[in-house]
Amino acid sequence: MFELQIHKDGAVVHRHSIGPQPSHIGRARTNDLVLASPRVSSQHLIVWTDADTVWFEDVGSRNGTTLNGDTLTGRKAATTGAVLVLGDAVELHLVGTAPAHDDALPSLFVEDTASGVQIAVRAQRAHFGSGIDADIRLQEGPARAATLIVHSHEVWLGTDEGERELVIGEPFDVCGRVYVLRADTGAATKTEALDEARYPYDLAVSLEGASGPSATLTHRRTRAVHVVRSEVRVTLLYVLARTLAAHVDEGAAAEVRGWIHDDDVASGLWGRERFKLEPNNLHVLVHRLRKEVEAAGFDPWFIEKKRRHLRLRLDGAVVE
Repeated sequence: MFELQIHKDGAVVHRHSIGPQPSHIGRARTNDLVLASPRVSSQHLIVWTDADTVWFEDVGSRNGTTLNGDTLTGRKAATTGAVLVLGDAVELHLVGTAPAHDDALPSLFVEDTASGVQIAVRAQRAHFGSGIDADIRLQEGPARAATLIVHSHEVWLGTDEGERELVIGEPFDVCGRVYVLRADTGAATKTEALDEARYPYDLAVSLEGASGPSATLTHRRTRAVHVVRSEVRVTLLYVLARTLAAHVDEGAAAEVRGWIHDDDVASGLWGRERFKLEPNNLHVLVHRLRKEVEAAGFDPWFIEKKRRHLRLRLDGAVVE
């Protein structure tokens, strides 16, 4: 494990853990690590780990970054003991840390508070509904009313209204019935052992097709096809698919493959104009795209969400 330590006047004033999921560093409040110095750009630096290697990338900051005294250009690897200076103002030290505990989620259960029945979560996706294929059966209501989405350290609930992060021990409602997410902290089985969620979909996206921007979603088994035509929805799929394809080419690990920070998605969609838009615009766009593909017979939760990140979960993505 690694962390960045912020130094001021020779003392450590803050520590920031880093891992395989990229951490965005800059002055804007939407970053994972916010640095208030005016010499630091709104989006200044990205850092992530790949196995035992730490990578840094300056994302076009105005005042630049130095790594061990040399100007940081492009992506560069660093080892424990490296010193970064952002905008000649903020000093960061890279250190290795011993993990104090395994913070991956333990085995999970969904408890029906009315009956006390507990249902084990055995896959990265668990569906609530009245349909015969539901993992958690409802006596009435939609065939698929909600989807429980398990990441390595987070659990989300997706419904027609959107998604929200669940907290272990906190009640949540599905079609008027109250449930609680429980954890067996003594169990040996961890989240990584859950059955992997698979979406047998292919996506081909083009921003400059003969008839304009389009994104074609194909179900490998049923051969169902849906074409997205809305320019902004196609652009969203293009940004997500491009990230997924790049990560596949790089051989990125499954748990980080395809994830892209919300700020980078917004930049790809609206450029600098994103600062003039409502912060909720991206959430609304994702919600409407999900509703469109669901109406066409596809599971909308292949467009995944976790804290400040989005990704596509697909069998294949082609970007033209």
